[in-house]
Amino acid sequence: MVTAEAQPAFPSEPEKPARVRDARIVRALKFMQDNLHRRLTVPEIAKEVGLSASRLWHLFQAETDSSPERILVQLRMERASGLLASRDAAVKHVAALVGYPCASTFGRALRRCCGTTPAKLSGSPTAPKPESRQL
Repeated sequence: MVTAEAQPAFPSEPEKPARVRDARIVRALKFMQDNLHRRLTVPEIAKEVGLSASRLWHLFQAETDSSPERILVQLRMERASGLLASRDAAVKHVAALVGYPCASTFGRALRRCCGTTPAKLSGSPTAPKPESRQL
């Protein structure tokens, strides 16, 4: 999760902050983590923590050096990577679990964010296992 000190899971991913101090951002991150399967918007997340969308966006920038949308994508990709690496789950099923309407949209997002494909992260015998990834 974004609140802990960590090295980027993927080379194209920006470095995560060491610690998020603002309780509203912590609550927003928890809400995002708990609802990765849903289509979330910044106004919805802001409403959940009692802020305007613009205030949430500015607080995210100050606390994480990133936008809420980018952090949401990172959280989704971390969860998806773990699911793909740990079990024989269909890409379509994993996509739905992390909020993508179809496998192709998820695959494009994974390639754009992380520079890899679902097949490379999955436990399939034809795909190499990512041994160095710690999610």
